[in-house]
Amino acid sequence: MTQPERYLMRHGETQSGNVFRGSLDDELTTRGWQRMWASVAALPQSDWVITSPLSRCRLFAEAYGRQHGIDVEIEPLLGELDFGEWEGRSSADIYEDDPLLLEAFWNDPRQQAPPGGEAFADFERRVLTAWHKIRNRTGERILVVTHAGPIRVITLNERGLPFESLLQLPIGHGSVHHFKIVD
Repeated sequence: MTQPERYLMRHGETQSGNVFRGSLDDELTTRGWQRMWASVAALPQSDWVITSPLSRCRLFAEAYGRQHGIDVEIEPLLGELDFGEWEGRSSADIYEDDPLLLEAFWNDPRQQAPPGGEAFADFERRVLTAWHKIRNRTGERILVVTHAGPIRVITLNERGLPFESLLQLPIGHGSVHHFKIVD
């Protein structure tokens, strides 16, 4: 029997540009769509698609599902970290207002949440709850369309990497991260 495979895909470039978007529901640019289609073209066809409910993930997942005649499941727990008051703002803009707070967040998001944002421990717990359900499905090849934050949390968990490497993981727009499930 072959090992179950999971492909985690980050959404493509969005219309809001390089800002903290978290729970903002912005859509993909044309380039974002193109990058996602190019990325999945190299993958074996999935048996199932699971997606974050946000448009930048969901709309692509639904189009992929229609194209391949496969079911799409929306998983709310796969949403990005809620950045609170930082949503829609760039790092440069936030740094101008409060460089120490932004640096504290970058240095240890477990200890410093964005103002009015989600605590990292809560984010991590919800993402891993969703991941364990997805991971434990047997005999399926699953495409998971989500965000950089959830992919980072899942990658650390699966690969046993130290938390300090969280923000060093390259998770580009439209990138795909492959996991063979071994127990």
